[in-house]
Amino acid sequence: MRKVEISLITMLLVVLIIFVGCQSTPINLVINQKKDLLLAINKNITTEPFLKSQLPSVWKEQYSTENNFVVNIDANIVIPQVSQLPIYKVESNDFSIEQLNRMIKYFIGNNTLYLSKDPNDISSYSKQRLKT
Repeated sequence: MRKVEISLITMLLVVLIIFVGCQSTPINLVINQKKDLLLAINKNITTEPFLKSQLPSVWKEQYSTENNFVVNIDANIVIPQVSQLPIYKVESNDFSIEQLNRMIKYFIGNNTLYLSKDPNDISSYSKQRLKT
């Protein structure tokens, strides 16, 4: 008799935990569907007429520095066989320190992050200096 009561109480507890532990269906989906993301991307695309005659077929240029370093460019340009090119609208976004710390934690993990000692490294520039 005692074993029957214990097993009955145990089964009732399991059923109660199952029903109480279930979460209701959320109103808004947490995960964006790929097709919704594709629609959002396509909404920001425009097209422009594209005429092959407006572009050069060869790129020739020369870059040099004070240290006698010279780069010569002599390259054929491959022009796509299309009548229009898609143009994507891109907007800049500022990150908060908290977001940057989360990104560093995600990409670097528990590894040590070393800062560059190179004075030409842009990571040591201020926001104002980067804009100039």
